[in-house]
Amino acid sequence: AFWLRAVAADGNVSARSAPFAAVGESAPPPTDPGGGGTGPTCFPPETPVLRADGIWVRIDAVRPGDLLRGGRSEVNAVIALDRSLLGHRPLWLINGRHRTTAEHRHLTTRGWASLDPVATQAEHLQVYPVTLADGSVVLRQLVKFTRTLVHRLALGDILLRQDGSTEPIFTLEAEWHHDPMTVVHSLVMDGSHSFIASGFIVSGWARDDDFDYATWTPREVKCP
Repeated sequence: AFWLRAVAADGNVSARSAPFAAVGESAPPPTDPGGGGTGPTCFPPETPVLRADGIWVRIDAVRPGDLLRGGRSEVNAVIALDRSLLGHRPLWLINGRHRTTAEHRHLTTRGWASLDPVATQAEHLQVYPVTLADGSVVLRQLVKFTRTLVHRLALGDILLRQDGSTEPIFTLEAEWHHDPMTVVHSLVMDGSHSFIASGFIVSGWARDDDFDYATWTPREVKCP
């Protein structure tokens, strides 16, 4: 069992409250936290992500404190792990090799986009359990974009890659056959709140109140 704490949007952590039964490293969360298109946005466990040292690792092997490459080759640290169940959602297969839930934001030549922007925005200010470096599970508020438009990701959109190249979306398939108990993964990142998954620039709980994605720099004054 763990003691439960809450983490506000500004990063402030509450005092310990009641004991909280949580899963270990090898076990999936006990319940479907959302499903139906409004749960946390995630990738399957085998998804390759790019470490700061240039080595690709599975997303389920990443731990808090690890350093990963962000969207402009900057180095971002993993603050916490966001692990949930796929539930009754499909995994979407992009170009035959990259799987994602519909809500997760990817960076394109048009800007940030997801397959279901309505579901993406529905996560704004929702609270989800995340795992910290010491193994404790805390509740963290997911702050979404308030000023940055999220487009609908579709066939023909051009995804941005970590090496500066681009890749058009030429196939897009909804896979409904996956086990609802499949553990899916996302990462809470510092810095630009982004990381590289399957070679593409993706959101790591990206928020635009403290980071300006037009200039790809931190905001000097955090937006209210």
